[in-house]
Amino acid sequence: MGSLLTPSSTDGPRVDGDSNEASSDRLLRLVRRTAASGLAAVLAGVLAGGIGGRIVMRISALMNPVRDGVRTSNGNRIGEITASGTFELVVFGGILTGAAVAWGWVIVRPWLPAGPSRHVIAGGVAATTLGFLVIEGDNFDFSILDPLWLHIAMFLGIMAVAGMLTSWFDDRIRLHDRPSFTFPALVMCGFGALLAIPGILQFFSTSFCFCESPPRMVGVFVLLTMSITVVTWVNDIAARPPPRHLPWIGRAGVAAAAVSGVIYLAQQIIELT
Repeated sequence: MGSLLTPSSTDGPRVDGDSNEASSDRLLRLVRRTAASGLAAVLAGVLAGGIGGRIVMRISALMNPVRDGVRTSNGNRIGEITASGTFELVVFGGILTGAAVAWGWVIVRPWLPAGPSRHVIAGGVAATTLGFLVIEGDNFDFSILDPLWLHIAMFLGIMAVAGMLTSWFDDRIRLHDRPSFTFPALVMCGFGALLAIPGILQFFSTSFCFCESPPRMVGVFVLLTMSITVVTWVNDIAARPPPRHLPWIGRAGVAAAAVSGVIYLAQQIIELT
């Protein structure tokens, strides 16, 4: 059956397997592939957003001893380390980071190049398109923590590492060829589909992004990329080759979302300074 941590030879938008498979078999294979990618993102989120987040916060506290005891915007005290706080950060913060990366990763994955360069690009895309979750121009915390540039870099670094680890794990977790993974994959994909709704809305609504100015232009290009990916999935299930122009549109959508994210983050950083 092989190892779960062996490099995957499957890249790009097409579903693995023989084109003579029934549509239902191709659909289930796609479901397993998508769920495996989501699982990779959750694992990466726990490591980057949970453990990495705790490390970043500890570094911040050590660099700002005069701020010990000051409450941050989320109600925590700077410099205070508790078992419950660490558990919440590692589990809930990590899983939320993983969830944010997961649904986005299955959308952009087909349009990123294969090989080691994909890990770096995935990190950049995650930081630029999801950086608004950690960098807000009106966030009080950045006004009390010095130096500003280092904190911006560390928080964006969390998202970048989450993206890189997601890509790395996804190349090594091979569950799409395991029929026994079908039911868990169906449950995971169902849950992921529900998360995609607030995931998309956070680009457009202040109520979902918890920010004053959502990155709407980033969301437009994310929606474009998602549409192209879904069309490709439908073609894969039907064993039809996708139109030649679709991959170019998919790649252009990812690039445009990343560039729009850079512009948005630059505006937020200017506001912070």
